[in-house]
Amino acid sequence: ICDIQKNTDQNLQMVAEYLGKRVAHHPAAYGGDAVKGKDRKLGLVALASSPQSDEMRQKFLDDLKKNYDTEFAQVATYTDPVALAGQAGEMMAKMKSDGITSVVFIGDPLAPQTLTKNATEQGFFPEWIVTGSALVDTPMPVHLLPGNHDHYGHRHDLSGEDQGEGNAAGLGTASTGRYETNVGPRWWSMDHTGLHLVALDWFSHRLGIDTELQERWLVADLSTTAPDTPVLMLTHDQMSTRFYEWLGEVAPHVRVLGSLSGHWHTSRVLRHGDQIHANTGNATFGGFDWTPAHSRLVSFDGSGLELHTIVPGSDPQLARATFRSAGGPGRRTEHSRWSTRLPGAVHRTSPVPVEHSVVVAWSDDDEARGGISSYRLEDGVPQWSVDLDGPVRATPSVAPDGRTLLVVSVGGGVTAIDGSDGTVLWGAQVGDRLRIRIHAAPVVTDRCVIVGEVDHLVAFDLAGGALRWQREDLEQAEAMISAMQGVVQGGVAVFGFSFMDNHTFGLDLQSGRTLWQRDGNRLNAPGSDIVADLDTSDVFLTRTGGVVERLDSLTGEPRWNAQVRATFVPGRPLLVDEALYVTSGIGEVHRLDAGTGEIAWRCQLPGGRLLPMGPYRRDGLAVVSGPVLAHGDLVQTSGDGQVHRIDPDTGTVKGSITVGVPITSPALPVGRDVLVATAEGSLVRLEL
Repeated sequence: ICDIQKNTDQNLQMVAEYLGKRVAHHPAAYGGDAVKGKDRKLGLVALASSPQSDEMRQKFLDDLKKNYDTEFAQVATYTDPVALAGQAGEMMAKMKSDGITSVVFIGDPLAPQTLTKNATEQGFFPEWIVTGSALVDTPMPVHLLPGNHDHYGHRHDLSGEDQGEGNAAGLGTASTGRYETNVGPRWWSMDHTGLHLVALDWFSHRLGIDTELQERWLVADLSTTAPDTPVLMLTHDQMSTRFYEWLGEVAPHVRVLGSLSGHWHTSRVLRHGDQIHANTGNATFGGFDWTPAHSRLVSFDGSGLELHTIVPGSDPQLARATFRSAGGPGRRTEHSRWSTRLPGAVHRTSPVPVEHSVVVAWSDDDEARGGISSYRLEDGVPQWSVDLDGPVRATPSVAPDGRTLLVVSVGGGVTAIDGSDGTVLWGAQVGDRLRIRIHAAPVVTDRCVIVGEVDHLVAFDLAGGALRWQREDLEQAEAMISAMQGVVQGGVAVFGFSFMDNHTFGLDLQSGRTLWQRDGNRLNAPGSDIVADLDTSDVFLTRTGGVVERLDSLTGEPRWNAQVRATFVPGRPLLVDEALYVTSGIGEVHRLDAGTGEIAWRCQLPGGRLLPMGPYRRDGLAVVSGPVLAHGDLVQTSGDGQVHRIDPDTGTVKGSITVGVPITSPALPVGRDVLVATAEGSLVRLEL
């Protein structure tokens, strides 16, 4: 097992001492022939994800110079691993040309792969000094199972067994021998406290490299177990529903409790019959779904599994935020008119008004539960609640009648509900329940509802849930969830999907056929809900890399692009007359001219982090939602538990309310007040 890392300040002090005493003022000893034996000339590559990280880096540089008479000949920074993909080549070229012998790296655990690959491609082989490992030894046995990253071949040193990108579905070169040589078996089983653990190599199984071989071994392994033996499957990614049906057929005498998996950088837990399937996100930095870095303790009591998800090192009151409700009374402040406790956490699902009530979707990952609950706007009194088939991470959508709600669980269960009394009208399933991951709100018209993911997008009849059309050929979903809601504009259904090669589509509303599509660069894929301009055929959206775009929904052609200073802009854009407001994931609010894309003002929100949230980040402010207009002001919630009032004309922060727990959903204006739903499960009406 591995423990979490020491804090940043401690780590940088130790790095400075090591560099000053052991590295600087000595000849290079470990690089390629071109640098070996030369006096060391140091270069630094560092993650700069927030003002706090910039401050810590400068403190580190000052410490190194003052106490060890050591300086870097060159310092390069990047904001996150996604942005680094486009910067690494230039970084390495400059360091090579400047004669850098030794590159010191301070950042996330994925960036070294990008840096070393680009350096190798340029024939640059410096010493690499990677600092601040997030893992330290603890005295407990560790058992490994492989994932796709364990099968990447070396593109600069291919062996005969390496398969090309096409054979590996874009996830590497699919070599298996290196893992077996350097680590050990790729599938295995063991017994622990009465539980039979079985690990498979999901990646090679999926690619068909050794599917039959693994399945024969699995059948043979389970045939040696006693009747009613509890079995827990361990796979890097979640296996399909069909796999578990097959497992029940070939080994009916065992009791499969479920599975543990990862791969997606998200948290998703579902019950499937008597089984529980827990997909856990990142342990040391925030996930793609903006859940914080977390750990999951799995207990077995002899009959079933119990999950306990926590954010290590956090305030005990926040340790389970985004995963389940904190319990007890709802959060209150001096500005609260009322507050109530929800059945689960609210993460990226907006409160929705229905008649004189507010409806909130919630999740409890530890119990694999989710649902939708209604409360009276006036005083927060509960009206009704409906448990659904799993956690809900998508905002419920309201039909044009103002009453019918469409809600979808992460496992693709679609439910139509009468918002006035909670009556379930109909239900349907999108895709394979164990494989699909739906985080985007349904798109609803007067006749149909469109919901799904990039590899399984479905249109149902609004009145009764009958299938209208479905698309399973847009692109293959691969380890990146898409949380952006599409829109219907001018008879065209416009949808976007994160980190896909084919990422933006205009589909015929009646048939689902493709009218146009944008593709080619997954790092330019959509990152926010798509918002319609009701006066034209245009729509607005953001893209990875900090791009804000206006495009024609009829053709897919951009009208303009603007650039903001962030890699991720996940919040829903707000269009008010000729002004477009967008908020970046690091909390910078922008006003743009909707006609030209010109930026009128920027406003960096104050604050820091409560939890380590944001893709590939541990530090800094995380803002997941977009602004809303309430009583003439912009109202912006933030991950550090603040609700800010901003002048829409000047960008001045006029006031802030401290709720004290993360808020990852936009506020809901109610008269002169706003409603906020928190990531630890409170619903609060605040007086502005």
